[in-house]
Amino acid sequence: MQKRNLIDWEQNLVDDLEKKALEIWSNEQLRWSNEIWTKEFKNILGIHAFRNNCFCRMSNQGGEFLWDVSWLKSEDNTPVTPFELILSCEIEWNGGDEAIIDFRKLVVSTAPYLVIIFDKEWHRDGGDRYNKKIDAMKKIIPSGTGKKFLFIGIKSSAENNTNSRILDHEELEVL
Repeated sequence: MQKRNLIDWEQNLVDDLEKKALEIWSNEQLRWSNEIWTKEFKNILGIHAFRNNCFCRMSNQGGEFLWDVSWLKSEDNTPVTPFELILSCEIEWNGGDEAIIDFRKLVVSTAPYLVIIFDKEWHRDGGDRYNKKIDAMKKIIPSGTGKKFLFIGIKSSAENNTNSRILDHEELEVL
């Protein structure tokens, strides 16, 4: 396992997710709605699928294909012809180990790109649950897969302020 740099389309995706996160966070009426965060992030993932010549399947929007968001590519970009799975993504806002449980679903994906988006869960006690979750997820990854992982943590606690990033990410490649 080694750290890697984002490629262009990944950096564009992270930038767009961060812009949307800041937009949602600045609206007090939307800030605490997990449904809004999920809907908006899925929309961004869908737009980026199209930009990358893929079609997108999402839970609650055209049917979940095993994961919350899947990018697929086929000859005619329809779900009825043989396809290649390009990206699988899980989004989890619930606390505890829910993000780790969803991450287990990602590990079995045949997609070369795997994305997990989750609540960083920073709390007043200073607990760094974001890094603890990533460390727990890394232990689940089998070696030798050649997959690229993108961990995206969103700060959604009441302690969020303009002095810290609302979105953090880490990239890994499993050789």
